[in-house]
This record gives sequence, C-alpha cells and structure tokens, in this order.
Amino acid sequence: MRPLLITALPLLFLDALIIPAASDSTLLTISCDQPKGIRMEYGVSVGDALAAAANNVPDPKPSFTGPRPDAYVLKPTILINRARTQATIVWSRPPEEEADAKRRLAADLPPLSDPNATEMPVVEFSADQITLAETALFMATTYSFFPKLGVTFFADQRPSLGLRSAIQLAFFAHCEFSWDPLEAKKWR
Repeated sequence: MRPLLITALPLLFLDALIIPAASDSTLLTISCDQPKGIRMEYGVSVGDALAAAANNVPDPKPSFTGPRPDAYVLKPTILINRARTQATIVWSRPPEEEADAKRRLAADLPPLSDPNATEMPVVEFSADQITLAETALFMATTYSFFPKLGVTFFADQRPSLGLRSAIQLAFFAHCEFSWDPLEAKKWR
C-alpha cells in the first residue's frame, strides 16, 4: 500500500500544476469595433431631486428619457479561457490616453499602466452563441456574442447616482473571432 501512495502523490502534485495552467489559457480572443446603440434613462434624476430639495418642493414625478443614440468611445477585446468558464474584458485606452502614451514613450518616460480588465463568468458557450452575464447590487450586464455572424450585443442596466433613477444601455458591435488553432475546427 505504501509504494502506491508514494508513487501516486507526485502524480497528483504534477496534475495540480499542469491542469489549471491548461484550463486558464485562451481558447478564443474576440476583438470588437466601437459598440454603438441606445441609452434610456428613467426615474427622478439626481439634479431634479436636488433642485426639489433645495426649493422645499415635492419630488418631481419619474420620467423616461430616450431611447437616444449612444456609443462607447473605447473598443473591447474579450479573452475566453480554455475551460469556457471565464472571460477577461479589456477596453482600449481613450484616444487622449493613447496620444499621451506615445508622447511618454518618445520622451523615455515610464509607460502608463495597462487598461483595466474585468472578469465575467461565461454562462453559455456554443458554436452559435457565447453569453457572459454578471449581476451586482442593483446592476446587470450581459454580453451575447454570435461567432458565425461576427456580431455582439451588450446590455447594461444600473441605477444612476442616488439610486432614484436607472440607466439602460443596449449596444451592437462587429467583432472578429480568433480561435486557438488547435480548437478552431470544433467551434466553426
């Protein structure tokens, strides 16, 4: 019994080192154009609530604004892990930061930090659709990717400052889907 245990322990240790590394590598990289869509707001805005309080008048009635055109300034890149359980979303730098980064490089100054990355769970993964979803206090965000169409749909709903109104965003973007070459045939 003891020789089996001594032989098995190094293998278990080796598995623990190898398997997580393989499952954390990138299966799919999704590079999107600038998302464009609409923005809607409803409720009592912070400005209206503050004005009512300052003038000692009752709060105004909730209102609905929109839909009106809106767009992100930045472009997202999404990395989905090989286990198809987690995605990392990295948004490009704003144009003014890109120009500053180039000036810093030319002047031999330290570079700006990398753009912020966020993690989201993958809730559906198939050749036709990939969905990421995240909820937090008073907020929900979903990303639906359609690899065969080269399109993604983002939806975001959250309260605005003061929790008296809400903002809802809906965006579409054209995306390029770059699969790990060893996995590409499975998912196309």
